[in-house]
Amino acid sequence: MTAPDYNAKAAIAAQAWLALFGKPIGLNALTLVLAVGDLETGLGNVPGHNWGSVHKRTLTPDEQAILEAHSLLPSAANLAEARTLLAPGPSEMLFVDTGPGGAYFVWLWAFPDDLSAATKFLQVLVQQRPGVAAILDTATPQQLAAAMYSSRYFTGNSTDPNTNINAYAALIAKHAQAISPVIQGGGGSSGASSGAGGGQLGAPAPSKSAGAGLVLLAVLLGIAAYKIGSAPSPVEEVEA
Repeated sequence: MTAPDYNAKAAIAAQAWLALFGKPIGLNALTLVLAVGDLETGLGNVPGHNWGSVHKRTLTPDEQAILEAHSLLPSAANLAEARTLLAPGPSEMLFVDTGPGGAYFVWLWAFPDDLSAATKFLQVLVQQRPGVAAILDTATPQQLAAAMYSSRYFTGNSTDPNTNINAYAALIAKHAQAISPVIQGGGGSSGASSGAGGGQLGAPAPSKSAGAGLVLLAVLLGIAAYKIGSAPSPVEEVEA
């Protein structure tokens, strides 16, 4: 993803966060949520804009039977054909995901635009997971992965929890290292602090300025909109 793309996605995430939580998002939190969304779906670079591989529902027995009748095992190669056989319900699209038991078909949330998708992503990752929300401003990728795993945001492909957490943390760190200098406008410097006040691999210290990046502009505009009572409204929560 290019720098303008990351900045555009960051502005969307900042807008969704402000609407949900009534305050601007910190740079550490922003870096980490973007990293998670990027590693999962390229920040919505999939049909339906889903930002975090957020599941909507499992297949019904009838849907499973239809795929089995056509000998379609869950795989990327079979996904297009499977989508022609199963009719999606409202706001959903068929995908293939993986877990300790292997690959499986699943319905993910689908949205008309990135803002709606980012809102649902933040609801599921942060609003519905107090353990994630409590640490996000200062968390390292390792700490975030552990909190996500304990609250079953992801399962991983191993039967060993530590293996799953370490693998996911490494992916968060990798994506955070690409995102951090872009959204800070730092010209290639990660801005990560190594001190005790919340330093982390691949994520900026909370006190770091966003510089000339579009993120700061988006946050400031969001604050102004919120203060005059015209902040964007979050997507209505619909239980799967």
